[in-house]
Amino acid sequence: ERVEDIGAWYGILKIITYTAVVSNAFVIAYTSDFIPRMVYKYVYSPHFTLHGYIEHSLSVFNTSDYKEEWGTKGENDPDTCLYRGYRNGPTDNEQYGLSPHYWHVFAARLAFVVIFEHIVFVLTGIMQFIIPDIPVEVKTQIQREQMLAKEAKYQHGLKKSRDTDYEEILHVLREQSNNSRQGVRGSWARRLSRMSDGLDAHVEISNRPRQSLESTVWEVT
Repeated sequence: ERVEDIGAWYGILKIITYTAVVSNAFVIAYTSDFIPRMVYKYVYSPHFTLHGYIEHSLSVFNTSDYKEEWGTKGENDPDTCLYRGYRNGPTDNEQYGLSPHYWHVFAARLAFVVIFEHIVFVLTGIMQFIIPDIPVEVKTQIQREQMLAKEAKYQHGLKKSRDTDYEEILHVLREQSNNSRQGVRGSWARRLSRMSDGLDAHVEISNRPRQSLESTVWEVT
């Protein structure tokens, strides 16, 4: 049996494609330095370059804030050290909390995910419109076959309906003939029953004993 497309696999492959696009967008946004570099270049850099990006991506930590389990500060230890991350400094109100730069980069990453997936989906839709799944010639042939199948089905239905009507007419005629025969038989039966009733009544009347006046005895008191 021929089919027009791959059936249920089309939806499955479509879901896999969308999932792959979204996952790639998150991978690019959160596992690479592309977004932080672009944010620094177009938001924080005075000359729209990456000069000074390394210093901008580091945060300051005061070594005097070491915890006891980390060990005590030695004489040769520096007063401050730098680590990678967007955190507040030791002199800020919220020490070592997330800085505004972190939220800027976070929002830029989410925006990149949304923009990236929309661009990919739009390009995919344009390509699907330009390159159809079924060629025009094949689509025309399929439509022609469907039309021929409908015509054959219609003709088969007409023939079947004609045969059915003919059988119904024969059945009705047979029922009418049977009913007419039963009606004739019933009328003759009614006539015969009436005649038999009349004969029975005549026989009963004739068989009754006649009472003569001569046999009557009158008693006078």
